[in-house]
Amino acid sequence: MKRYYRQQIEDLKNTYDEFAKQRQIDFDKLLDQRLAPYEEELYEKDLQIQELRNKQASFKEEVIEEAKASAQKEIDEHDTQINRLKEKVDELGKQLSKTQSELRGDVGEVNLLKKIKDAFEGCGDIFTTPARGFLVEI
Repeated sequence: MKRYYRQQIEDLKNTYDEFAKQRQIDFDKLLDQRLAPYEEELYEKDLQIQELRNKQASFKEEVIEEAKASAQKEIDEHDTQINRLKEKVDELGKQLSKTQSELRGDVGEVNLLKKIKDAFEGCGDIFTTPARGFLVEI
C-alpha cells in the first residue's frame, strides 16, 4: 500500500509538472498574442522617429546652407562696397596730388612775381600773373 501511495504521489507530481509546463506554454502564447500589437506599434513608432530624425538632419543641412549663402552674399556685397570705396580713395588721392602740384606751382609763381617786383621796384614796370589759376596782385 505504501508503494501504491508513493506511485500515486509520483504520478500526481508528474501530472502537476506537465500541467505546470503546459500552463507556462499557454501563458507564453497568450503573452505573445497580447504583446504582438504593441510590438508592431512600437516598431512603427521607431520608424516614425527615424524618419523625423532624417527630416531634422535634412532641415538642419538646408538651414546651414541657406545661412552660408546669405553670409557669402553679404560678404560679397561688403567686398564690392570696399572696392568702390578703395577706388574713390584712389581717385581722391590723385585729385589731391594734382591739386597740391597746382597749388605748389601757383605759390611758386606768386613768390617769383614778388621777387621780380622787389628786384625791379621803382622802374615803373607792371608785372601780372596769367589769367589761369589764382590772380594775385602784389
